[in-house]
Amino acid sequence: MFKVVWLEHGKLTKRLLVVEDDINGQEITRRLLEHNDFIVDVAVDGNHALELLKEHVYSAVIIDLTLPGMSGWELLQEIRAQLDDKPAQYWAKLPCFAVTAYHSRDVARKAMEAGFTNYYAKPIDLMSFADDLKQRIN
Repeated sequence: MFKVVWLEHGKLTKRLLVVEDDINGQEITRRLLEHNDFIVDVAVDGNHALELLKEHVYSAVIIDLTLPGMSGWELLQEIRAQLDDKPAQYWAKLPCFAVTAYHSRDVARKAMEAGFTNYYAKPIDLMSFADDLKQRIN
């Protein structure tokens, strides 16, 4: 899989998409990731995420499982279905991370079986979350 990086302020950085409908969750996640040198776009729902995914190339997508309209589960299926003319390998290997406030072992297991790269229960431990993302997308 190819890795996409940008040069911003003299540093190589990666672009992430955060799909989160909660305004506070959007802001906390965006700030944390920007503090860790990521470029961050935010989508408020699955349809908005699909638009952004067609317009940009991302290093990873962070998806709330309980989005309005299209769920995070459905969004993952759409991503894996190859949305546009980017190589099939991009869509198949794009790291997608599940986030939810409705945590259980069963949900965690189902998220991993569905093809998410990793699963995080809210409230997220922000420092370990950022460190884990860095390791998994480098």
